[in-house]
Amino acid sequence: MPDNPEVFNTENAIKALDDRFLEGHAIIEAIGQHESVVLAGAPGSGKSNFIQDVESACEKLSVPTLRIAIHQAVGKLVYLDNTIERIEKFASESTGGLFIIDNVDYFAYKGKSRTRTNAMRAAEQLVPALVEVIEGRSTYVLGTGHTRQWQQNHWMWNEETIDNAQEALWQAFDVSLPFEGILSVQGLSSVLTERHPEVPKSRINAAVRVLCALKAPSFHMAYHIDMGLLFSQPRAAQAAVEQGRAQRMRLPQSD
Repeated sequence: MPDNPEVFNTENAIKALDDRFLEGHAIIEAIGQHESVVLAGAPGSGKSNFIQDVESACEKLSVPTLRIAIHQAVGKLVYLDNTIERIEKFASESTGGLFIIDNVDYFAYKGKSRTRTNAMRAAEQLVPALVEVIEGRSTYVLGTGHTRQWQQNHWMWNEETIDNAQEALWQAFDVSLPFEGILSVQGLSSVLTERHPEVPKSRINAAVRVLCALKAPSFHMAYHIDMGLLFSQPRAAQAAVEQGRAQRMRLPQSD
């Protein structure tokens, strides 16, 4: 791909990227090397927040960027058609840009607010369009999805068309990377401040030190931690978050 200021460039993207996530630089380097990368992580690990950081970095650099969220695209037929049009237009007009796909496997979810009809429509219409762009290599591609454990425990339509489409989309990416959502000290402070705007800065800084001492500097931990319990019983606060996450990973979700 051509090397100019309006094309995704690893070195420039790293410089422009917010340093909240420690995995950020390695992911950017992987995009530059492989051209299409999908991040596999548990729900709540910060994947969507990270790709928003990447999108912001590209905007600073005037790199053409399109971000679509599958959970929004498959809700109604009009959204699906509009999304496909946007994808095709971006691929044809934005060579060397960055195409971001959030929740690549969402269309395969089985839940009371998601119908088989919508899933089939996405499998037959949206997925081929996405695969064509990923494999066409006119743009760089960054996607997010869930871990295999989550997928196996939380949905299966047992519909060959849907299941095969989900696998085909996943396999279209050059590489899949695990995403843990590990935060820097700056990132911890940022997330805690956003979640608890009423808490004084000195208290936020103290919470950051406690989480680092617990070796638990993840986005999920910072987002869900009970601030009061963290200071009185730090290990109990950590255990409560971990137990809640483990339960979500095991139990099927109805929605």
